[in-house]
Amino acid sequence: MELARRAEGLLIVRVIRAGLVNMIPILLIGAFALVFWSFPLTGYQTFINGFAGGFLAELFLIIYKATFGVLSLYMTLGITTAFMHYRAGADVPLAGAVSASMIAFFILAGANTSDFGIDSMGPKSMFPAILASIIATALYIKLFRSMGRGGHAIYSRGADKDFNKMLATIGPILMIALFFGLFDVIIIHAFGVTSFRELYINIVNAIFMGGEASFGKGFAFILNSSVLWFFGIHGSDALEGVMDNVFVPLLAENQEAVANGLAPTNILTKQFFDCFVLMGGCGAMICLLISIFVFSRNQSRRRLGVAATLPMIFNINELMVFGLPIIYNPIMLVPFLLTPLVCYTTAYIATSVGLVPIITNSVEWTTPVLIGGYLATGSIAGTIMQIVNIAIGVVIYAPFVRFLDRQTAEEARRVLDDFVEFFKENESDLEGQSLVARQDIYGDFARNITADLRHDFQSNVTMHYQPQYDYAGNCLGVEALLRWIHPTYGAMYPPILIKLAEDGGFLPDLEEGIMKSVLRDEKRVKEKYGEGIKISFNVTG
Repeated sequence: MELARRAEGLLIVRVIRAGLVNMIPILLIGAFALVFWSFPLTGYQTFINGFAGGFLAELFLIIYKATFGVLSLYMTLGITTAFMHYRAGADVPLAGAVSASMIAFFILAGANTSDFGIDSMGPKSMFPAILASIIATALYIKLFRSMGRGGHAIYSRGADKDFNKMLATIGPILMIALFFGLFDVIIIHAFGVTSFRELYINIVNAIFMGGEASFGKGFAFILNSSVLWFFGIHGSDALEGVMDNVFVPLLAENQEAVANGLAPTNILTKQFFDCFVLMGGCGAMICLLISIFVFSRNQSRRRLGVAATLPMIFNINELMVFGLPIIYNPIMLVPFLLTPLVCYTTAYIATSVGLVPIITNSVEWTTPVLIGGYLATGSIAGTIMQIVNIAIGVVIYAPFVRFLDRQTAEEARRVLDDFVEFFKENESDLEGQSLVARQDIYGDFARNITADLRHDFQSNVTMHYQPQYDYAGNCLGVEALLRWIHPTYGAMYPPILIKLAEDGGFLPDLEEGIMKSVLRDEKRVKEKYGEGIKISFNVTG
């Protein structure tokens, strides 16, 4: 717990996490576009490719390429924006940081190469995106403040202040461009590559080249792919060369053997990994999805699971990996690495001893879980193997999902306690201020709670009734008290609710809801405390 809390507190982890949250709409839209474009059903593919000259297929492909196709670009923007939110104030222009990070990213991703294109901005460039946005934004903030304070900023007399502020970003952006350009030139000449991106892809691929496709090589492949994913690098794409050169040809060898009346011998094919290991995507994430539905009580996590279900059925898991998130999440590291390795081992052993047929049929990687196992092996044993592995994976993920729930609840309580303490200490001073307009951690919290309250107050806000007695012990009346149990943070301090409803502009609606609740409860309250009592509740002027 302490290690996880320390990791959560690291600026780089918080920034990357926040950057990924910024990407969730892109991930969701891209995931569904990919599902609709690649749905592995012959009749469906015939329809979308034939309808109106392939209009639907083209539409889904365009949306996919505009989202997942440039995912690294969105990551650069998301992390840069998050970094600026945590580290920079209004005195440092966000536009300058975005420009600096984009230049740095394009340099590391190989903008100087002849084949630089949309593929260079996709998932394969996630690591350069993380590196560029973190380093470039940190340098930009430092350089902007030091150069501006030193009087070196470019200034145009009589120009608009925003124009002058952007002129002041030229120096820092230029310095960052020179820094990353020099770094890339050194990499190019020192290692004989065309870019930093090519260097790191070559390194991760070189580990697996040469030798037979043994159990150990497959085990190392899965482990390294998962480790890359955990650090924000699209492991499947980074190791695509290994898959294409080592494992893909083995299916053709199996098919040739069957055609010649011989028994297939290659266990490790691309389809073996797709069907028995990468169920729901990297980390055997379908197991995590089921564990969340069965064992998690965190409503936001369950809602994410609902949104991620359809893509994950087709083995598209970016929404869960980046939305939960898995990456840079120390709590989820162990099950994320362990589950696919266990699934790989059990499937390999089962195939080796003949319980599951060696795969001889080609199936698309987007083929739904349980169907893929049958189609690939031509046997129900393939589906049973998938079910067994899923059950094992659910058991592995379950305790970590519960632990994540406890950690989230404790963190939520700590954040709420800090916020309530801040509110109580400054309650009189905050009367003329808007909590939701604050640009600090309290403002962030206030905006989140306000959005939840606006959504919930008509259905989940309840009234409690406090009786009032005279000295003789007779009940004179009851006072209606507002109560709201937040699904994550628990019971909320009532004065905060009124303040946030006021700041959010829906206090009259909340008060109307309170009055209606009291009127609905009147009969029940009087039955309990007496017909002669008065029921009172507070309203603002």
